[in-house]
Amino acid sequence: MWTAVAIVSYAALIIFSIMALTAYIRKTKRHSKYIFYVVVASFFILLSLKIVPHMQKVQAEQEERDAAKPLGAYAKSQLSLGDDGIINEDAFVSLSEDNEDFNTMQALIATNDAATLKRMIKLGKVYLATKGTKITLISKSFVRAKVEIIGTGKTGFVPTVYVSRE
Repeated sequence: MWTAVAIVSYAALIIFSIMALTAYIRKTKRHSKYIFYVVVASFFILLSLKIVPHMQKVQAEQEERDAAKPLGAYAKSQLSLGDDGIINEDAFVSLSEDNEDFNTMQALIATNDAATLKRMIKLGKVYLATKGTKITLISKSFVRAKVEIIGTGKTGFVPTVYVSRE
């Protein structure tokens, strides 16, 4: 960004210098206005010559500090696509490819409708994964993650917050 300020300042200095020189040669009264612009552009160039190296040094130091920082607990717990992980709390997994079944499952959980959830489990639409169930992450969004439950061959959707590293 600071390099861009320097480039714009140089360009402005050149343009206003040419305009001031042209106005002076033609003996117009506008040359004093252009000379003011030349002074302002020169000020920005001098400022950028002082600031740009300092800002580049500060940015490089910040990048070094950021690279040295350990990842937070949240970032360490996140899985990438294809990674193996676990279900970190008992959770219901919607086994249907249909988004509607996932939404229905979530609504039943929110309303504490255990009878209908049990019916969905019997129909094979929902699976109860216990804490520590091993999974492979297939895809994820902010709300839900598609997982394969290792050892069962079942795939389904679970709220993303229940998926983490071991």
